[in-house]
Amino acid sequence: MASLPLKRPGVMLRAAMAPQVLVLLAFFVVPVLFIAEQSVHDKAGALTTANYAAFLFDSYDRAVVGRTLGIALGTTLLTLVLGYPLARAIARGSALTRWILSGAVFFPLLTSSVVRSFGWLVLLADNGLLNDMLGFLGLPHVKLIFNSAGVIVALAQVLLPFMVLSLANALANIDPAIEEAAATLGSPPWRRFARVTLPMLTPGILAGSLLVFAIAISSFVTPALIGGPTAEVMATLIYTSATQVGNIGLASAASLILLVITMALVTLYYRIVLVRPTEPAR
Repeated sequence: MASLPLKRPGVMLRAAMAPQVLVLLAFFVVPVLFIAEQSVHDKAGALTTANYAAFLFDSYDRAVVGRTLGIALGTTLLTLVLGYPLARAIARGSALTRWILSGAVFFPLLTSSVVRSFGWLVLLADNGLLNDMLGFLGLPHVKLIFNSAGVIVALAQVLLPFMVLSLANALANIDPAIEEAAATLGSPPWRRFARVTLPMLTPGILAGSLLVFAIAISSFVTPALIGGPTAEVMATLIYTSATQVGNIGLASAASLILLVITMALVTLYYRIVLVRPTEPAR
């Protein structure tokens, strides 16, 4: 009887976790198993591996996978470059600066992605505001719709707050006195950043990059509107395969490939950020 109180917290914890586990099983595990089962069947219902083989041997499907990864990587890099100065200003600036910049960065999240994408269409179209300004300045027009470049620009604006939030939190945990000490010792700005700031900022960079990459690789609305059919990505391929072509097997296979890529990124992040710091120093 004396051992019952020691076991009771574990029993209570398992009981408290039971609803979450049931929700996870019902709304994640079961649908994934259903998609996995559909991915190995063709339109006639026969077993086949052609849906997965298409992404290995079909040049169009391989191009879609490569374009999706390229857009996600380009978006991540662009948000990192644009997000660091904003994050530093938010973390190191005055209260008024933080308030203004935070509002400017995070306010677009209150707007629908459809509205933002149509706004980028107005700006980036061949006869849009950007090309009108270039023409006024005597510069050649640029094509930024129905290609990967325009999708990267639009996605970077949508996902910039996630990168800024991760970097600002990481910078807030870095004592400014460390950078000031390096400057006092005569270290130039680029060396202070490379030797002092960057190593301590790495967890924030990895967290922000993971968020941005995972969202960008599965984005649908922005690539569909900005990229169109000439810059198809995995999300739009899944949509057209399931709703227009009627190839549920191919759509399911593409969905599982996206899931595997995302899970691989999360696992890699866990290994780098959460496992390596606990290893003893050599």
